[in-house]
Amino acid sequence: MSHYLRGLRRHFTIGFNIHQLTALAVLGAFLGSCQKPTETAGSITARVRNEVLRAEDLTKWENSLPRPPSLEDKNSFIRRWVEDELLYQAALDKNLLTDPWVAERLRELTRSLIISKYLDAECAEIAEPSLEEVKAYYLKHQGEFVWPHLRLVAEYWRGENSKLLERMRTAIFRDRNPSEADNWEGLESGRIALNSPAGADPQIWQLVSRLKIDQVSEVIKIQKDYWIFKLIARNEAGSAQDLAEVQEEIAARLKAQAYTQRRGEILRKLTAEFKQKNELSWITGE
Repeated sequence: MSHYLRGLRRHFTIGFNIHQLTALAVLGAFLGSCQKPTETAGSITARVRNEVLRAEDLTKWENSLPRPPSLEDKNSFIRRWVEDELLYQAALDKNLLTDPWVAERLRELTRSLIISKYLDAECAEIAEPSLEEVKAYYLKHQGEFVWPHLRLVAEYWRGENSKLLERMRTAIFRDRNPSEADNWEGLESGRIALNSPAGADPQIWQLVSRLKIDQVSEVIKIQKDYWIFKLIARNEAGSAQDLAEVQEEIAARLKAQAYTQRRGEILRKLTAEFKQKNELSWITGE
């Protein structure tokens, strides 16, 4: 059931739960006199009355995950679907779909979704901000883009073999670029940004904050792994953020501004049209 898959990922932020969304889907199907396609027994993973969880629904759920689910995860997913569907069917048996509270929230949800869909279509032509526009905004509001806390950026190497980490540290000191030919199997490497002591591992923060730019740390054991850090950037609190670091945020701001401007244009046009047809009136407060 597609409504179930959507509900499992995240409830709507406006406060509607899976059963209310499901009720909307069922109401739409009822009003449209839609007939379900015939299901083959092999394609059905679970069934409660005429509602089915198909194998393809399970596959879609699996594909939406960052990594393949375990057998226990799959069984838990199916069990949650069955439990929710049982409760939903029991609610239908009590005619709760016509309950005034449910009906009002379905109306609110339908209204919100239709407005959102309408605005999305009307604002579809809004282009992504150009790099020139982003740069201009950055220069005009540069005082807003500063680091609130000390920020550290470091490269790291991590593994369970301390001797291998010592070899890596020696290679870094020799200003070599370690390659796969050096047999570094078992090491993980990457880059880490520490934006404040509050959000960082205390041992990592204490070690990295003492480093100078391009300085390499000693091999340190944190929990079960051994680590090496090399500081590559240090931004003091109050220092300016580079354009590259805030480009995405600025683009989002400009897109939101364009959206708000377009929404205002739409409302002004609609207000004039509805007034001309004598379909709009309201009384403002004193």
